[in-house]
Amino acid sequence: MADDVWIVALVLASTFSMIVTTFAIAQQFSHRRERRPTFLIPTSLPVAPPFLAGREQELQLLAEHIRQGAHSILIKGKPGTGKSALALAIAHQVAPRFTDGQLFTALNPVDQDRSIILLQRSTHAA
Repeated sequence: MADDVWIVALVLASTFSMIVTTFAIAQQFSHRRERRPTFLIPTSLPVAPPFLAGREQELQLLAEHIRQGAHSILIKGKPGTGKSALALAIAHQVAPRFTDGQLFTALNPVDQDRSIILLQRSTHAA
């Protein structure tokens, strides 16, 4: 009789162990179905300016052009008037619309050749 109890206990322990192992394996493989491919999204925007004085109207105008589907916008003016700060502010504002990424390069005449090389590298166009 004692041998029968041991046999039943061993069968129950073995069965319990197999059930626990099966659930552990199933849990490992269930995560594989939930995985999605990971893509690197280029985002090379410098930090947005903390404050733009008197540029609310320009920001609204630029945002409206982008909402209407503008692919490029020219911002021109004299040196030191805040063109780059305005461009960065609007770029950060509309960045969520551009889910494929955002690229930045300085286009000042001193660094123009270097900027084009960096832009080509960041898009793998070189």
